[in-house]
Amino acid sequence: MKRSILIAVAALIGLNLASPVGAAIIRTQNFNADPGWASQLNLASPNSYGFQNTTHITGSTAGEAGGTYGRTNTFAYYADPNVSLGANELIQLTGKLTIDSNAGQQGGIRIGWFDNRDYAPGGPLAAGPIFGTNDFVGFVLQDPSGSGGRFRAVLRMIRGNGSDQNLQFTTGVLPGFDYNFDFVYNPLANSGNGQLALSLTGIDDLGFTTNLTFNLPAGFRTGGTFEFNSFGLSTLNFGALTGTSTIFLDDLAYSVPEPSTLALLALAAGSIWLRRKR
Repeated sequence: MKRSILIAVAALIGLNLASPVGAAIIRTQNFNADPGWASQLNLASPNSYGFQNTTHITGSTAGEAGGTYGRTNTFAYYADPNVSLGANELIQLTGKLTIDSNAGQQGGIRIGWFDNRDYAPGGPLAAGPIFGTNDFVGFVLQDPSGSGGRFRAVLRMIRGNGSDQNLQFTTGVLPGFDYNFDFVYNPLANSGNGQLALSLTGIDDLGFTTNLTFNLPAGFRTGGTFEFNSFGLSTLNFGALTGTSTIFLDDLAYSVPEPSTLALLALAAGSIWLRRKR
């Protein structure tokens, strides 16, 4: 028995050490049931988004995340809070999305990883300063501007001190159509300075496909600490302006932390204990 325990422990330690420190794994979410994600002000007018037992995307089953978004002067979100990543991990996201309708939206919706702690009630940023002051990596669907009605896609990475790197593209998604998307943050690309990449492919917007990349400037990734403790949807807070849009996401696969060695050892010990009980 002691020999089997030692072998199991050694195997698990070897398995964990074979991966880079802080490596991420993929979690899937198809919203077939309410995932119980955390939220803040996502149901405060004009916002009304979160889990919905509906279907707006071609080929998806009932259950999705989304609803109505407006531009406010406070920070709102709906997100998986069981995430803890930094700027040294390879971060990936795939899924489906649709902008079901647009009623003069003058803001946008962030899709990605962020740090929600500064915006918690009583936190230093709870009053809702302008967008661009909390850690974030992902992409933004922003109001149309000279792009034939398509919402602009913005690749963005922000450090909590307000240092913001982003690149806006006039190509993006057209309201009333559905899209597959694939986002990657690769810290080793671009000579180790990091790169953001996004691909969009129309599901029923036939023939539409676009691939966008943004190379981060030297020193940005390594020039400070990034902490991403949540993944999901968050609303831009540029100020209280008019207009709303309805946006839905489904069939997500996104990066979360890899289990630590201690967690793996605990699982091994539990498994061995159950075997001994039998």
